[in-house]
Amino acid sequence: MSSQRLTDTPPETSSAHAEPTEVERDDAFHLLSNARRRSVMRYLLDVEGPAELGTLAEHVAALENDCDTDELSSDDRKRVYISLYQGHMPKLDNHDIVEYDQARGTVEPEPIMQAFAPYLDEDPLSLDDTDPVRSDAAESPFTSAINSILGR
Repeated sequence: MSSQRLTDTPPETSSAHAEPTEVERDDAFHLLSNARRRSVMRYLLDVEGPAELGTLAEHVAALENDCDTDELSSDDRKRVYISLYQGHMPKLDNHDIVEYDQARGTVEPEPIMQAFAPYLDEDPLSLDDTDPVRSDAAESPFTSAINSILGR
């Protein structure tokens, strides 16, 4: 039985540091299982570069509290910051999804994060997205991503 992986095609590079190009499927599902980590990944893909942990924590806290960042209490910011600092960022870093510099408080997405993009959409899934029997429906981006991962 072969293990399945979430993959990303690496960009051409002459760097000696090889970027990760795959994540074990169980690890990918585990990383995606937490709404806070999904919010972090969405944010990092949207800003397309490094982010300060404090700014990232404010953004996630505002999403969770359904308010603007200027309406957040210091407790709201602190609660999210601590969970990102101690748990979520090290986990994403250990799986090579981000480069997390805990001392500097910066987070930068690794190229493999692009492979997670189809799973970060906030819209609910529907049968139209996943039902391979419906040949009359146009293939959705979600179905296309699943099919490419599964080699269909």
